[in-house]
Amino acid sequence: MITKQEILEFIREDRISEKKRLARTGLKYYEGEHDILNYKLYFYNADGILVEDETRSNIKISHPFFTELVDQEVQYMLSGKSGFVKSDDPELQSVLDERFNYNEDFLSELYELLTGTISKGFDYMYAYKDKDDQLAFEWADSMGVVEVDGRYTSDKEDYVIYWYTEKVGKDRTEVKRIQVWDKTQTWYFYSLKDGEILDEESTEERPNPRPHIIYKKDHDETTYYDSLGFIPFFRLDNCAKKFSGLKPIKGLIDDYDLMSCGLSNNLEDAS
Repeated sequence: MITKQEILEFIREDRISEKKRLARTGLKYYEGEHDILNYKLYFYNADGILVEDETRSNIKISHPFFTELVDQEVQYMLSGKSGFVKSDDPELQSVLDERFNYNEDFLSELYELLTGTISKGFDYMYAYKDKDDQLAFEWADSMGVVEVDGRYTSDKEDYVIYWYTEKVGKDRTEVKRIQVWDKTQTWYFYSLKDGEILDEESTEERPNPRPHIIYKKDHDETTYYDSLGFIPFFRLDNCAKKFSGLKPIKGLIDDYDLMSCGLSNNLEDAS
């Protein structure tokens, strides 16, 4: 198991990486948070000092072309009437249709996966065993997924770190929840504002670390444990370089925002 200090370092390095910086930009544009929202007007005053002009109009309207393009692409990819998981075996096809092609739960997770992949450049699904002992899949936000290569760990093992922030208590204190996954089990940690990583409490219902699979047999009170034998996170890339779909069109969107808002400002100032 990697150390808590290693966990902190891997999360920090991932957050400041160029890959995640570009992914955050793609996500912001998908959510309509364009660069135009930070646009400011300046002028040189009588003393030759550059100051912000707060008297002129500075209309900031982001035009969500990227949002429309992403949503249209995802809807097109999922629009096939015959499904997207296919087999020549009719009996197998019936099972695939039930579990994937016409499974509303899976399709909703797939929609989130495709949306994230196109907007951010890559995204994840993770697998788990459901109550019927079948593999099921759930979307995992790539902004909180850190792939850890065993070449750079103290124990030479591969891991996936999955973290997210939640607010708890009446004062809405922010707590960072951290999961560390390997091929057999998951460790649970949390971190408060000071950044120190602490262990989640281990209970009979939720042991820490927790094997991938916990189950009981009929008429048997014994709890059984099993593992998937692999790290159950699967990444889908938008392209080989994991670029967001925003990359080739960001300049056009920014130019449109600037020209459109510039015209609105001129009309507003002239009125």
